Amino acid sequence: MIYLVGLGLYFQLPQSVIKELEGFDIVVIDGYTVTLPPLDFPYPVVDRKFLEEDIWKLMDKDIAILVAGDPLFATTHTSIYFEALKRGIEAKVFHNSSILNAVSRTGLSAYKFGRVVSVVKWSENYKPTSYLDHIKQNQSLGLHTLVLPDPQFKDFNEFLFQMPEDMEMITLHRIGWKEEGIYFDKRNVKHPFAVVVPGEVSHYEREHMDILRQLSQRSR
Repeated sequence: MIYLVGLGLYFQLPQSVIKELEGFDIVVIDGYTVTLPPLDFPYPVVDRKFLEEDIWKLMDKDIAILVAGDPLFATTHTSIYFEALKRGIEAKVFHNSSILNAVSRTGLSAYKFGRVVSVVKWSENYKPTSYLDHIKQNQSLGLHTLVLPDPQFKDFNEFLFQMPEDMEMITLHRIGWKEEGIYFDKRNVKHPFAVVVPGEVSHYEREHMDILRQLSQRSR
């Protein structure tokens, strides 16, 4: 069996799930798709190679993979889930909160978000800009955009290099961590972070954003 377990935004699990994990041969934590805070779980952290290759060499074992946020948000884990089903392997999922659940803390309505956009870090020979087209498409429909940066970005400033200088952005910094913050300025935050690009903003949304903007300015 493969058990994909979401740690949520706060990296906590109910006792019922912790009890379940005692029956598994292998329990690991995904350290590839997101930056992890210090954790109290007594399980090893695994990398991309384990999640994409090594796991399929261990199919005689019951394996649980602990994942930040919701376990079926990243394509890495979705691929594991459906590959297991394809191979006739039992697959189980424990869902939890993710950054998608936190977007309303920006003051914007969760009902008005369009396509989620990922930004890949450019390399010398690969510099895609399709993410900008997707953001513009959302905005043309009056929709907000949740933007997820590649974990390979060194910091927020490196991410900004690939974004238009005049684009309005709200930064969600380490949501669920002790040092979490929501900022309306382009300060150099650490991973993990996400960005919301507003679309058409209603009167009520603007009021909420103004409250947060004032708090953001005080925290500098």
